[in-house]
Amino acid sequence: MIEATLEVQDDLLDLEMVRTSWFTSLIMNSSGNYKRPIKPDKLYTSKYALDSQGNAKEATKMTIEQHEAEQDRLKDIFKLTDR
Repeated sequence: MIEATLEVQDDLLDLEMVRTSWFTSLIMNSSGNYKRPIKPDKLYTSKYALDSQGNAKEATKMTIEQHEAEQDRLKDIFKLTDR
């Protein structure tokens, strides 16, 4: 019962995030600050998204090591230091 409730809440959050990505892309595109249009799927990919052949995309999870490596890479790019 708890798992079903959590799954429904996860689906509702996913739907809200998809809606928010649409709104955000509309605002970003209407501002005229970008050379190419920003698509909602570039901002957020739903867990129910389909690829070009119509198959469900597989979500991949990062390990803690991969997350830290990516975080360090971005810190180097933006020249940030830990505070």
